[in-house]
Amino acid sequence: MSTLNDIAKKCGTSVATVSYVLSGRGSEKRISPEMQAYVLSAAEQLDYVRKGRSRTALTNRVTVYFPLSDLRMLLPTFWDGFNSAVNVETTNIDIILRPYELNKLHLQRELWTAAPHSTAVIISPSGIDLANLSEVQTTVPVILLNRMLPNYSSVSFDQVESGQIAARHAMKKGDGDIMLVSSKSLFGVTWRGNAIIDYCRSNGVNLQNRVFYADTSVAAGYELGKKLIAKNHLAKVIVCTYDMTALGISSAMTEAGIRVGRDVQLITTSTSNEELFAYSTPPMTVVDLRFKDVCQMALHLAMDTATGRASYPQDISIHPVMIYRQSCPM
Repeated sequence: MSTLNDIAKKCGTSVATVSYVLSGRGSEKRISPEMQAYVLSAAEQLDYVRKGRSRTALTNRVTVYFPLSDLRMLLPTFWDGFNSAVNVETTNIDIILRPYELNKLHLQRELWTAAPHSTAVIISPSGIDLANLSEVQTTVPVILLNRMLPNYSSVSFDQVESGQIAARHAMKKGDGDIMLVSSKSLFGVTWRGNAIIDYCRSNGVNLQNRVFYADTSVAAGYELGKKLIAKNHLAKVIVCTYDMTALGISSAMTEAGIRVGRDVQLITTSTSNEELFAYSTPPMTVVDLRFKDVCQMALHLAMDTATGRASYPQDISIHPVMIYRQSCPM
């Protein structure tokens, strides 16, 4: 039988850290979501059983697969949403967190291995991952979080609707003088960007040569903001498809003496914690994709599917909402 020390060695951390995570005190002790996920995954792989728990009692299982790259800033939101779902669950269900590499989901062979009373939640798989899932149906029932495929359950926000909401407000404020900042690295971000371009085009505004790309990080947004300022390429309204990028751009403009919300207006679609943008400088207008709600409902559906309380497959869609703040007021 494996021990806490075995798990600590596998994760390259201390026994105390492992103990805190397995006892549910990881967040309280400020252990990163990534390390908590590694510890929980290692415990499952080593077949560790906590004292007082019986293997035979754990008849229901939900495995949550989250990508290692690109979405690290979203882990706290995932965590909050999943905790909300778990806190109201009364059935005995084992929740396993397992990291995976984007484009390599097919290496998680357990998805194609029969496992009664088990389900899986896959967070934001890439286009390649979706193609692999479509080609060979998984044996384990899968709930896709923020993606959709035939014959799989899904919980997602409407990517097209979020882009249209952002574009509609940008056109109202910008009189056609609009710039789009998007990313080529994230599947969902591309959907939102295309929706913004299509909506503007259908309403007489062509964004050709007004689309710029940056990685999904504050630093990348800051560097792009500085380049746009240096080349005098700013528009009356800047629409971003990723919130961290928007924060970086806002910082670059503020540093250059450009008044965000007056000289240039900024709006972004957002999946991160709402307080981050409510208290940014200036407070940022967002299309809130309600990502915490999506995560909570995805885990609810997974647990209901594992216990037989829900039919499979089924699709749940959550509508985004506009939150007006100083960076691009109503």
